[in-house]
Amino acid sequence: MEIITRAEAKAQGLAHYYTGKPCKHGHTATRRTITGYCNECCGIKYAKNRADEDYLAKERIRNRNWKRANKDIINARRRVRDKEGYVPPGADHPRKLAIAEGDKTYFTGMPCKNGHVSHRYTDSGYCIQCQKDRMQTEEFKQASNQRARKWRKLNPEKEKEKSRRWAAKNKWAGVAKSSRRRCAQRNATPAWADREKINTKYKERETMSRLTGIQHHVDHIIPIQSDVVCGLNVESNLRVIPSRDNQRKSNKWEGTYE
Repeated sequence: MEIITRAEAKAQGLAHYYTGKPCKHGHTATRRTITGYCNECCGIKYAKNRADEDYLAKERIRNRNWKRANKDIINARRRVRDKEGYVPPGADHPRKLAIAEGDKTYFTGMPCKNGHVSHRYTDSGYCIQCQKDRMQTEEFKQASNQRARKWRKLNPEKEKEKSRRWAAKNKWAGVAKSSRRRCAQRNATPAWADREKINTKYKERETMSRLTGIQHHVDHIIPIQSDVVCGLNVESNLRVIPSRDNQRKSNKWEGTYE
């Protein structure tokens, strides 16, 4: 994370800044530009206050008193909101109509806060274009991949069933993959390769699978299809390993990178 001072963050109009130094409670986290408070400390305090009934009761009283004392501000906000999502008198809002008809999206013709004139999700009211832009960010992709890996680890049977359903609906993909694999393996087999010794490796795979009760594969130590290196389909580049290890290795070469 880029280190930036509070003064620089104020000059750039940023809501948060990061110094790389721990706060008084030992948290090395971003801080709020307005107050200088540590965000992690604020999160802990917020969670503590949400669990305190006395605090929540006092907060409701403060909010009620503020609304009574600032009716002009509230009315001004409402006028802006009504103007952005204006609906003729007596007509139902498009979102309300979409909910009644069971539609997943609706359209108002008005721009969202980021200026997109796009459809919105019925359940949340969020702009679809804003969601698409957020999904293209590297931060969102990394978080999404992390959630997917965690889900697959916690739900192995569901993941297998999902893969089987996909394979059943996309048989052409499996045929194309097998064809590419056969062609790559044929092109990677030189004329001087000892085919008898190569066949011995595949016989060894069958024997190991039968004796151990665990599915084994013949793995190319240096993969024959990779972005960084291409090995040969020869006996010295073959080994018999459990299928789970081969699938985990994929087309990576352990000699260069993980």
